[in-house]
Amino acid sequence: RITFKEVLSHALYPQVFKDYLAFEKEYGTIETLPTHVFLRPMQVGEENLVNLGPGKDYYIRLANIDGFNKDLGTRTVTLEVNGEKWFIRTPDTVTTLESTSGGAAPKRRAKKDPTDKGSLGSPMPG
Repeated sequence: RITFKEVLSHALYPQVFKDYLAFEKEYGTIETLPTHVFLRPMQVGEENLVNLGPGKDYYIRLANIDGFNKDLGTRTVTLEVNGEKWFIRTPDTVTTLESTSGGAAPKRRAKKDPTDKGSLGSPMPG
């Protein structure tokens, strides 16, 4: 269901609204994320409380950020969520762009573009 707020947002800022929808589709809703966490990246050792609803409080601590993996173009980020370690491999496009090694950039597989109606995604990895 389309809300009045969405209609108005699209009318006033069409490209910004499309970018927001693509971001929300990729990462999910961010309404409950504290603003300072969204605007300023966490530092190693920093801990934040995220409330996702009644009885759903999560203490998230950034434990470690591994070095850049040149072969994959990624970094492994270690989070502690309520004391449990989570290892997340995330693309690092900044290091890839700033690389001064002179070698070729790591090969990255193309992903489906949610804003392009003709873009198709693969149901299987690889």
